[in-house]
Amino acid sequence: MLDAVRTRLELAATELEEELLRVALLLLGGLAALLCFVCSLATLALLAIAAMWDTYRLTSIGVLAGLFMLLAIVAAVLTVRGIKRHPRLFSATVQELERDRERFVAPDR
Repeated sequence: MLDAVRTRLELAATELEEELLRVALLLLGGLAALLCFVCSLATLALLAIAAMWDTYRLTSIGVLAGLFMLLAIVAAVLTVRGIKRHPRLFSATVQELERDRERFVAPDR
């Protein structure tokens, strides 16, 4: 019985370590991608505005602002979907604890 509890605690610790590593890597990768993306969009926006400076200055600024807003909404929706799809933390540990409970409670009946 004590070995089973120890095993489950080790499983929980392993899951926590994996989750922390996954989150850290996601944050670092996401921040790097976001920084590069913002720099490229700002440069492209300046290029588009400079190309249309004499004739469509305000129109180009408005269109680019709307495009950036649309991209932000799409990114937010995709992020929320990704968060909802990920399994709950310690789900494997909880399943194992449920199996253990069923094994230990069933013989008493």
